[in-house]
Amino acid sequence: MSISVAKYQGAGNDFVLAREADVLGAGLDAAAFAAAVCDRHMGIGADGAILAGGEAAGGTGPVWMHYHNADGSVAPMCGNGIRCLAAYLFDEGMSTGLSLPVETLAGTKVVERVSDDPFRVRVDMGRPDWSPAALGIAGREDAVIDEGIGLGDGRQVTVTSLFMATDHTVVLTGDAFDDANMGLGREVCSHPLFPRRTNVNFVQPVNRKRLLVRTFERGVGPTLACGTGVCAAAVVAHRKGLADASVDVTVPGGELHIDIDGSGEVYMTGGATRIMRGEWFR
Repeated sequence: MSISVAKYQGAGNDFVLAREADVLGAGLDAAAFAAAVCDRHMGIGADGAILAGGEAAGGTGPVWMHYHNADGSVAPMCGNGIRCLAAYLFDEGMSTGLSLPVETLAGTKVVERVSDDPFRVRVDMGRPDWSPAALGIAGREDAVIDEGIGLGDGRQVTVTSLFMATDHTVVLTGDAFDDANMGLGREVCSHPLFPRRTNVNFVQPVNRKRLLVRTFERGVGPTLACGTGVCAAAVVAHRKGLADASVDVTVPGGELHIDIDGSGEVYMTGGATRIMRGEWFR
């Protein structure tokens, strides 16, 4: 048995894409499928898997995406992934319009195609939610802003957490690309404060127009980019007066651009490219 798949990357964040109807029609569990194809030794290898549904993917109703991390766990949506989904649908001729509303577990995200060569889109990522409830933290009213949390050996790290299409925690640092951050990110990700675990973004403001960001993703580990994480980083840096509302963000895998409008709506602009297409054999 085989399933048609494609692999795309956005700023180095890579994904395996397939039509959910094909996966479920083959009698496969979506989470198990994701974990199998994302395995970098026994599968295709990727940071996550995206299952596409709706009329543009051969089904009915609005276009939607179900996103799974490399370990099979579910995330509400993925910023780099939604750009890759748009490129996949465009390349396969399943969507030809300039505007593509996509249903996700974090609500409808509208993808606007701004260029074909290179393929680039602008995504309305919505507004941040600072409430502890949005992060699954029960019995707390105050937002997690500039809060010191204890780690092993008596260490402390100052964090700010928010829901930006998924759970994110931002740590300001003088060197975003220091490899030691990834060990710290693993600890913060699994800290008891975060019952669902959290993505951890290390953010270095270069100036008001540029940030450097590296992310430790829950269910994945260190990644070359995280679209929702870059949005969260820009929101926190702007809130703290460290960055303008329009900012370029450099990640290990490339660059993204973030705009925050007067109402707090966040927009992400970036590209996506196809790496391969073929058949995955069960």
